[in-house]
Amino acid sequence: PDWVQASTTHTRDGASLECYPRASLVHYHFPKGEKHGAIDLHWYDGGLKPTIPDGLPENFELGGNGAFIVGDKGVIFHSSHGAGGAVLLPESRRAQYTDPKPYLPRVDQSDNAHEADWIRACKDGRPASSNFEYGGPLTEMVLIGVLAIRMKDQRLKWDGENLEITNNKAANALVNPPLRKGWSL
Repeated sequence: PDWVQASTTHTRDGASLECYPRASLVHYHFPKGEKHGAIDLHWYDGGLKPTIPDGLPENFELGGNGAFIVGDKGVIFHSSHGAGGAVLLPESRRAQYTDPKPYLPRVDQSDNAHEADWIRACKDGRPASSNFEYGGPLTEMVLIGVLAIRMKDQRLKWDGENLEITNNKAANALVNPPLRKGWSL
């Protein structure tokens, strides 16, 4: 993202900053790329839920976890971690759509699926489904969100190339803090 901002249940009393908030809403903005327009991503947790997008059935229930991808012509919804597959809504759009042929390897959905996929990758050399090329940028994005939670109600501008917050010295000091004695690399 090029910026991130969070609203949380934290107060600024100091002690509460040492714990994760009861609830948070984190907004990420990704600039226009070579293959896509600008993207806004909104993360809700702690019982907070998004407004149900237009075009969904009146009785649509969000459930406990999941995601919406809201486009100009419809909405894609999936439950937690994509279990059960994605659903294109409204139904009128779904009838016009043909599923693409799967081309990415699938990981079975057993309890230890990610760990087993990692071990398999170590043994046969074929990259894991969540390899470092994918997992590194995803982890960077999530950690910038955690930083925004800590610096709530402040838009933090992120320079991914230089790995720094460009508009907040206090936030940037947390990006790569000095290691404590005995923990150097």
